[in-house]
Amino acid sequence: MRRRCMPFPVVAALMLMCLILVACQPMLLTPAVSPTPNPAVQNKAIARRVLEEAANQRNLDLLDELLAADYVLHDPSNPMVQDRETYKQFLGGHFTAFPDAKWTIDDLVAEGDRVVVRWTLSGTHEGPLMGIPPTNKSFAMSGISIYRLADGKIAEEWAVADVMGFMQQLGLLPAPGGPPPPAGGG
Repeated sequence: MRRRCMPFPVVAALMLMCLILVACQPMLLTPAVSPTPNPAVQNKAIARRVLEEAANQRNLDLLDELLAADYVLHDPSNPMVQDRETYKQFLGGHFTAFPDAKWTIDDLVAEGDRVVVRWTLSGTHEGPLMGIPPTNKSFAMSGISIYRLADGKIAEEWAVADVMGFMQQLGLLPAPGGPPPPAGGG
C-alpha cells in the first residue's frame, strides 16, 4: 500500500496560515476601543474658528457659539472691552474701520485647557476707529492671544498686540528716530 502525501507547497501554505491565525489571535479577541477625543486638538479647532470663521468671515453671531456666556477678555490696550457683547461690538468696529481686515494664524499651540495663538492682523484703515479718522494706510499688526477653554467654549482670553507699531504704520505716532507725524494723523 502506498501512502499519499500532500505536496510541500500545500503543506507550507497551511502551516503559514496556522501561524498567522495564532499570531493574530490576540488582535481578534481584543475588543475595539474607540479613540478618546484629544482635548488639545478640539480646543485648537475652536480657537481657529474664532479668527478664521468669526473674524475673517465677519460672522459675529458665531461668537455666541464659541465664547462662553461669561467670557472675559483681558487686554491692557483696550480695558473697555471685557465681555462677549463688548467684544462683538469691538470686532464690528474693526470691520468698519478696516473693511479688508484679515487675521492670519502664525502659530497655534495647545496644552490642557489653554490655547496660544500668535496672529497677524492686516488691513487698510478706511473708516473711523475710536475717534481716529481714516488714514487710508495699510498695516500689519502682530499679537498673541491665550485662550482658556471650559465646556467646549472660550471662557477667558488674554490678548496683547503691537499697538505702538500699528499706530506708527498708520502715521499716528512717529517711527523710532523719525519725524513726528503730520497734524491730523496723516
